[in-house]
Amino acid sequence: MPALFILGRVLFAVLFIYSGATKLIGIQATTEFIASKVAVPAALVPYTSQLETMTGMSTPQTLAIAVGAFEVISGLMIALNIDNFLFPRFLESGAAGQCRDPDGGAEESVDHRRAVHDRRNWRVVAEGGGRL
Repeated sequence: MPALFILGRVLFAVLFIYSGATKLIGIQATTEFIASKVAVPAALVPYTSQLETMTGMSTPQTLAIAVGAFEVISGLMIALNIDNFLFPRFLESGAAGQCRDPDGGAEESVDHRRAVHDRRNWRVVAEGGGRL
């Protein structure tokens, strides 16, 4: 039975490592998706402009890199059994935010496969609750 738990943990982690890696590999598509869905509040514009100047990248591109890296790192932490309750909850909150579609699903996304993959990750986290 412990072998099944280890296999489940590894497969669960692979889902997030793969998801984060595809976000980092397809950084342009991820950046475009974030730019179309995320609006920077007016109160944060001075800070985001400083961040853009400092990094030399746009805010959506910085967010895309941060999200992809976070998913890969969290997947590795789950696979290595490092703080196995904290990282799944972080991933759960991030996946929940990704799955909200303000248009109610009326528009077909450019990368429909990625959206389906992220929603499947969300279901796995929601059902497992991070208790692997």
